[in-house]
Amino acid sequence: MTLPALEEHIQKAHTPIAETILVNYVYDIKNWLEPYLNGIKNHVYPHSYKFFKKEGKVQMKYKAWANDKTWLPEASGLQILNGVPDGTPSLVKPEFRKQLDTKQLEESVSKCKRMSLEDRQWWRSFIDNEKRYR
Repeated sequence: MTLPALEEHIQKAHTPIAETILVNYVYDIKNWLEPYLNGIKNHVYPHSYKFFKKEGKVQMKYKAWANDKTWLPEASGLQILNGVPDGTPSLVKPEFRKQLDTKQLEESVSKCKRMSLEDRQWWRSFIDNEKRYR
């Protein structure tokens, strides 16, 4: 599957149709919020989350599973932020060193036996373009 085909599948999977956009920059939310984050641990294990505002502060509660009756912690929720950041987050470009190496990408494409010739040609062009601009 090519990236345009993936976009098409994403659009068709939603009602109303989802808009997909390839972006060159994203907001750096992580670094913008990091100084204001409280040290919350083990929050990756539950499957259901609820965020709400209480006394002007955003809090979070969680449940292990959606059909559990009790939201935890049972008392007040976990306070996510200890302050409010100023302004807006800066824009950042994706870090290419975190992306798949073009050689690895070529090897992965070559291993896809059920890929059409048209898809292989699309990936060849995509990889060549990535090599030029990375």
